[in-house]
Amino acid sequence: MLIYLLFMFSDNLMKQMVAALPKAAYPSINKKDIENFSIPLPPISEQQKMVSEIEKIETQIAELEQILTEIPKQKEFILKKYL
Repeated sequence: MLIYLLFMFSDNLMKQMVAALPKAAYPSINKKDIENFSIPLPPISEQQKMVSEIEKIETQIAELEQILTEIPKQKEFILKKYL
């Protein structure tokens, strides 16, 4: 996702792509052009913040998945108790 966003919103990368486009009727960029692009990355501190946020979200997802697995048991208990 990050690479996609960098390609779509990086002026530097856009300039590299435009420079690599041939001036023919059918402009295209080949694999070799892409391999030679310089992709700007955020500083390591920003990358670490991103990873930290992703890990927090993954922990929340795991907790919610655990809750979801317990719901059928809770439902069955309530149905047995009141029916």
